[in-house]
Parts: sequence; C-alpha cells; structure tokens
Amino acid sequence: MIAFLWERSLSAYLPVEEALGRALSDDSGSGQELVVAYWDRLGDYTQGEERHWTPVDWINHLDDPTFEWPFATDNLGVREPVFHLSVDLHPADRDLGSAEWATIAHRLAITAGLAPPLDDQGCQWVAFQARPRRLDLLANLIRLDGAWQQLPADPLRAVMNQIRRVEHDFRLIPAHPATPPPAPPTAPPTRGPGRR
Repeated sequence: MIAFLWERSLSAYLPVEEALGRALSDDSGSGQELVVAYWDRLGDYTQGEERHWTPVDWINHLDDPTFEWPFATDNLGVREPVFHLSVDLHPADRDLGSAEWATIAHRLAITAGLAPPLDDQGCQWVAFQARPRRLDLLANLIRLDGAWQQLPADPLRAVMNQIRRVEHDFRLIPAHPATPPPAPPTAPPTRGPGRR
C-alpha cells in the first residue's frame, strides 16, 4: 500500500472532491455507498436520524467543528483543521471488499490519532472508498470539546508502520521491503604502480 498525507485545509470541500475523483455539484447524488467507515459517534451526532448522506452532507459534517469553534488552532496557531490521508493498493494487489476497507480505515484512524480508543470527545472523521483500489480518510482535527486533536509526532510514519501490519494481515504486497537490502560491499581504491 502507498500512503500520501495531503496538506491540511480549512474546508473539507476540496479534499472530498479529491477523494471522489470528481467535481461536486448540487446534484452529486448519494455518497452513502462510497463511505466505508466513519466516526463512531455519528449516531449521537445525528440523533439517530435515518437518511442517505450526499457528498455535500459529508462536507458539512466535517466542516461543522470549524464553524462551531471558529478560533480553534493547532499548537502553532494554524487554523487548517481538515486532515486528509489517501492510501492506494499496490498495482499487483488483489481487490479488497467493503468490510476489509472498513477495517483498514478504522485501524488507520486510530493509528493517525483521529480515533483514540475510549475518547468520547474525539474528532469527526469519514473514510471514502470512491475510487478503485484507494481509500481516503478525512477528519476535522477540532474535537467536540473545541480542543485540537493531538496527533502522533510523525503521523505519516505511524500510518506507514500500521500499513506494513495491514499488508501482512491482509496478505497484500508491500510497497517497500520492510528492511532495505544490504548495499553491495565497496572495496577501497587500490594504489598500484604508477598511481598516486
């Protein structure tokens, strides 16, 4: 698997377009079948409301904390709370089913620091599997309590370590070997007759 951590943004609009692989319009249709996993408190948030979510609904859901907490920033004072991670399968990998993508999405959300276990104030996140062989994980880093979600010091490294475990567990082809092959030995230059 190959992971890419996108630059954070103020709104979820462009990241959702990127995840879907197309521009959005008012009649973008249902986005429910494109979503494989999401924030575990979504039912509380929507008060049990039954409906099909469109891509625009997911954008609004991800952007809600930005509007609810307009002065929240990270520890550097940056106000770009939308996190976007995309993961592509290796070209020779088998196709994965929705349940497999959902499991991977949950594992990556936990590893990236988006969904810490037993944290009922965590950030809102959603995982799209809208493009073939690709997963997009989006989150708003502003938590329900208005604080900024604490991520690992190097979220991409943490995700890459989890991806190595996912590749093993799901019998996928590693994008890179776990350990680099040893470099061929190099002999020091020899000084023969006539060489300085």
